[in-house]
Amino acid sequence: MNPEQARRLIREIAKSGWLRLTGHCRLRMQERNVTMDDLLQALLWGDIRELTANPGRQNWECLVKGQDIEHEPLTVKVAILEEDFALLCITVHG
Repeated sequence: MNPEQARRLIREIAKSGWLRLTGHCRLRMQERNVTMDDLLQALLWGDIRELTANPGRQNWECLVKGQDIEHEPLTVKVAILEEDFALLCITVHG
């Protein structure tokens, strides 16, 4: 998978609403006042900054750098679960 393919797939999955959040991600979202709308904004309009294969988990992980709904910087680490057509949000930071 290349970054452009990842970006398209992330947008398609995010639009469908198939997002899963790790406990760590939920905690960081609460600590940093990041809402689901903020998360979706970054995933839908952000850019792929890093893309790595994770053969042990048979998925791709990437950093999506974008903005929240208030145009503040927001980076989301996400795993693309192709077989489940879902995204696993691992963590968020500004």
